[in-house]
Amino acid sequence: ERPGLVVFGGAEQRPGGGLKARGDAWLLTLDVRDDNGSSGVPMKGFWELVAGEHNAYVDDNQGGGDCPSARNAATITPTNTDGKLLVQGGWEPFVRTFGDSWLLSVTRD
Repeated sequence: ERPGLVVFGGAEQRPGGGLKARGDAWLLTLDVRDDNGSSGVPMKGFWELVAGEHNAYVDDNQGGGDCPSARNAATITPTNTDGKLLVQGGWEPFVRTFGDSWLLSVTRD
């Protein structure tokens, strides 16, 4: 199993100014090479979209279904159960603050 990191949400600049929340999730997988018995050194990584769309802004993702609303500043914590991650809180820039919690499962087909 390769080490990885999941990133959910975030914000980008809106055309004309201000911030726009994102609602996508990305997985960064590190390709680790073991040289001569060492513990392994990250040699390269690649990003994979695992949820949402490449341009999953708040206008397109209002939540209420099987995914959280677009947001930035949410926390992501491993649950130690079947590789699930707990996504909590966050905010839609200058609009509202979220107090909800979601379980994110990242699996490979």
